[in-house]
Formats: sequence, structure tokens, C-alpha cells
Amino acid sequence: MLDTRFKQYPLPPFTQDFINHLAVTNKSKSTQVAYTYELCSFFLYLCKSMHGFPSSPADIELNLIGPSQCRSSALNLSVSSIR
Repeated sequence: MLDTRFKQYPLPPFTQDFINHLAVTNKSKSTQVAYTYELCSFFLYLCKSMHGFPSSPADIELNLIGPSQCRSSALNLSVSSIR
């Protein structure tokens, strides 16, 4: 079960295993929260910029994220960091 500090970041359900694994690998709580924040920021970006994505990261299902969406998102992130 995730710590209550993680509840403020809406994440897709499939990311919970990753966050829980951080605790198993002895990552500190602050590191877990930082990773959770970064994942939340990424999924919020996808929700705002990708057609067909739900408005909240918590509603993203794994089948929405395919290889073509990932490449497209990476390209968008690369272009926006250049600007």
C-alpha cells in the first residue's frame, strides 16, 4: 500500500508496482515521493497533449500507451526542451 504522501499525485494504477518496488530496493521515502511526482508530471503532460487520453492520469489505462504514442511523446518533449 502506498504511503499517504503519494495520494496527492494522481497516477495510473499500473504505476503502483513500480513505486512499491522502490521501497523494496531500499529507496528513501523522499526518493519515492520524487519519482512519484515526476511520473505524475509526465502523465499530466500526456493527458494535456495527447489526443484520446483521459483528463486525469489516474484514468490512463496501459492499452492507451503504445509504441507510437511513446515515440510521439518523446519527440514532443525533445522539441519543447529546445525551444
